[in-house]
Amino acid sequence: MVPLALDVETSAKLLNIEQKKLEDILQKKEIEGIRVNDQWRVSVFVLARILNTTADEILDYLEDIYLGQRIEEVEEEVSYSPEEGRQEYDKILSQGK
Repeated sequence: MVPLALDVETSAKLLNIEQKKLEDILQKKEIEGIRVNDQWRVSVFVLARILNTTADEILDYLEDIYLGQRIEEVEEEVSYSPEEGRQEYDKILSQGK
C-alpha cells in the first residue's frame, strides 16, 4: 500500500525547508498535519495543494527517488557472469559439507 501521509522529514525535503521549520509550521497549524505517536505526518494531498501539483506526481517523484537509491545500492554489489556465479555457488555448497 502506498503511504498517503508522509513523515515530516520527507515532507520537509519536498517543500525544500528544514525539518524543524516544518514542525513549527505544523504546530502552529499553518499547514494541515496529523500527529501520530508524537510524530507529525503530512498528507500527500496537502503537499500537492501547497506545491500546485497532484498527489500522483508527488508519489511518482518519491518512487523515482526510492528506486534510484536502490539502484545505487545494487550497483555497488559484486556481480558475476553465469559461469562465475555457478562457481561461487558450488564453492559455498562445498564449504557447508
